[in-house]
Amino acid sequence: MLMAYYMVLGVYKAEFTRDYWSWGILAIVCACAILPPSRLWVRQKFYEFFLLTHIAFSLPFLIGYYYHIWYLYKYNLSYEIWMFVAGEVWGVNCLVQAIRMDLNGSRTALVSSIQDADGDYTRIDIEGKEIKGDVAYLCFTTLSWRFWETHPFSEKSESTAIPAAPVSTPSTCTLSNSNLALATFIARARTRVTNQLSARVFKENGSARIRVLIDGPYHHSGHVSSQLSPCSSIHYIAGGVGIKACLPYLKKTAAQKPAKLFWSNRKSGLETEPRPVLAALANNVQVVTNVGERLDLDAVLSKELVGSNKENDLLGVVVCRPLGMVDDVRQKISEVSQRFLMSRPYVLIEDASSR
Repeated sequence: MLMAYYMVLGVYKAEFTRDYWSWGILAIVCACAILPPSRLWVRQKFYEFFLLTHIAFSLPFLIGYYYHIWYLYKYNLSYEIWMFVAGEVWGVNCLVQAIRMDLNGSRTALVSSIQDADGDYTRIDIEGKEIKGDVAYLCFTTLSWRFWETHPFSEKSESTAIPAAPVSTPSTCTLSNSNLALATFIARARTRVTNQLSARVFKENGSARIRVLIDGPYHHSGHVSSQLSPCSSIHYIAGGVGIKACLPYLKKTAAQKPAKLFWSNRKSGLETEPRPVLAALANNVQVVTNVGERLDLDAVLSKELVGSNKENDLLGVVVCRPLGMVDDVRQKISEVSQRFLMSRPYVLIEDASSR
């Protein structure tokens, strides 16, 4: 509209040659170009590409915005303050990340392939560090030449102590013989960094030691505990490595109210990983596991939503990964509620992280 207005006035050619116009065009182009690489499927499948383009377009956008304002208004109208605010937020975020990584220190990660999973799943054990949060960003400094990249991993288990381990053999890498804290992540080989981890493990005959820096932990932004507290019972629905995201919530609420865990996974080997933790849960927790087949979400949700007529009988539903299953649960629970007008009230909490 501005260009059309200038053309009507006959000043378009004169304005086009001015510096403020050129810097404004740069800022607009970068602001538009940053949108396509920010789409969800790009972030899931090409996270590194998203991160690179996000930085590559954000920096010239801020510079172009600043000079566009400066050449047009100098410092008379204070429009430039928004560039300073954005730059400060970005800079403080990078500084806080660096400080957190420095405080966590350099750690050793024992990366191994989960047995009976056809190499699809990788276990990451980090010595000497407790991870009490929902997401941590891991930087594998020796995995590739891009040593500065951090990647989100949220399939965690509660920190435990490392028992004394046997002496390593040439084909086996074990944790050190000391009682240290242990944080465990499980990742599916689907993106570049997880594929690189899987390839390194395969190259080193089943397990590998890699230096890692930790940025985090970061907690769930939805205040899950307060949302689940009024619920009389809770259903946990997990797919694959999403079981690790369910476990912290399950441990906090299992002693207070009855719960059911419905877990489906593609490989039988993945089922053995959380077995000790599941066995230690309270007696009022019912665990249903499906291997190699999908959960019948319609039957599960219909039974619980329609099966109670008590007043104030609030049902909590926590669904953790993958993204497609989270969408299915949201759709099914909406359909059941519309089909049965007297169904139970519910609270739906979603954790749809891609890793």
